[in-house]
Amino acid sequence: MEECGLKILFVHLILGDPKLMLNYSLGITSMAAVLKQAEHRISYLPIMAPEYLRKDSEIKNQTEKRIEDFKPDIIGISSTSDCFIAAERVIHHINRRFPGLFIIVGGVHATSVPDSVMKIKGVSGICLGEGEHALLELLERVRDRQNYLGVKNFWFKNKKKIIKNPQRDLIHNLDELPFEDLDIIDENRLITLNRMNENIIFPQLGSVGQADIMASRGCEGNCSYCFNSVAKRLYKNERIFCRRHSVRYVIEQIKLIKKRYKMFKIHFWDDAFVDDIEWLRLFSRMYYKEIRMPFRCLVRPNLTKEKIRLLKAAGCNTINIGVECGNDYIRNRILNRPWTKEQILRSCALIKDYKILLYVFSMVGCPGENKSTLEETYNLIKEIKPDSSDHCSIFKPYPGTRSYFLCKQKGWIAKRRFFGYFIDSQLNLPGLSRIAIKKYQLKIRALSEDIFSIIKLRIDNEKKGLVYP
Repeated sequence: MEECGLKILFVHLILGDPKLMLNYSLGITSMAAVLKQAEHRISYLPIMAPEYLRKDSEIKNQTEKRIEDFKPDIIGISSTSDCFIAAERVIHHINRRFPGLFIIVGGVHATSVPDSVMKIKGVSGICLGEGEHALLELLERVRDRQNYLGVKNFWFKNKKKIIKNPQRDLIHNLDELPFEDLDIIDENRLITLNRMNENIIFPQLGSVGQADIMASRGCEGNCSYCFNSVAKRLYKNERIFCRRHSVRYVIEQIKLIKKRYKMFKIHFWDDAFVDDIEWLRLFSRMYYKEIRMPFRCLVRPNLTKEKIRLLKAAGCNTINIGVECGNDYIRNRILNRPWTKEQILRSCALIKDYKILLYVFSMVGCPGENKSTLEETYNLIKEIKPDSSDHCSIFKPYPGTRSYFLCKQKGWIAKRRFFGYFIDSQLNLPGLSRIAIKKYQLKIRALSEDIFSIIKLRIDNEKKGLVYP
């Protein structure tokens, strides 16, 4: 064991098409930056989750080889609930091939259902919530041969007992964190297989000319199906849940990425990018002055003329807005999204008035759904006339959320297991078939142009400099 620091291997389970998205974890790159400052060594192994369940053993061989070559002191598994079928297989495989290796699990799923994850054979502990400071303390205690069982944010197995430590405070000054570490992305490529069973190495950051940024953490919303509601229960004693980087921090981070990669677009993944109007005013001026690059962001249906004007002035050319369901009762009472149909239409109209591409998020197969409510969602999206309605998902009851407990109480959750929230419904809803749900999903997605044609047109125009004000 090296005196200067320990070795940690992050294994990241991923969904999606690696040719179309960056597929790296902003949480892992942030933790890596903090750990590297303390001279710990990091390796990053992103794996396409569906591939790990295939009968061929190539990806498992790759995983074994990385462990044998890097010789980590600790392995950290990061996974959402959608990928956890594969994550559990990874844990079992590593534990079988490398018995006694210290395995910790973090991410959305482990935070949502920690008791369930702790039961998995091979898991030494789990990290709940934010991991930067918690993981740093764990590594330093292990390195110094100190008792680590009391590290906050962690649950540990100790013989037949489970030690459940309390949560440490949220990181309120996000600017104290170093810029995310991108070296681990360059040094470690995504593992997948093509049809010929050959290993493919996909480039990560910069592969589509887009950088992903998080300018904030948390969300003011309390949507019943969202992980944020789980996190708020975890941090129920915190006075401030939503936190932001300063505008200067965000600008400097983007400048570093621009120097390193050929970028022509930024994607802000914040849950509520425009909710702080004072921050947005300063961002609009500084971003246009110092970055001058098109960007996209996510918004809720609480837009005003000033917010849209500031986004447009900064260089925003695409907005994703959460419409979700067309039925007021399901949207307001079941999903706990407080906006009316009129507010949704007004926000969408503002986006279109400023000639910003409008992409809508919608969802079908929600608890309480029937053919009439499906038709309402279809008609609402049709009335909005978005540039893309392709991101129409099928409701999935994520463990730990209030929607999950409702569906479980009603006996609606089927035993079907699959990846993601676009494929099928996991609910057996009374009077509504899975075929009907899928049919309306496809109908809604067909309301707009093919999404890939839109993306190609946008990329071509951006490369020619035709879309920036």
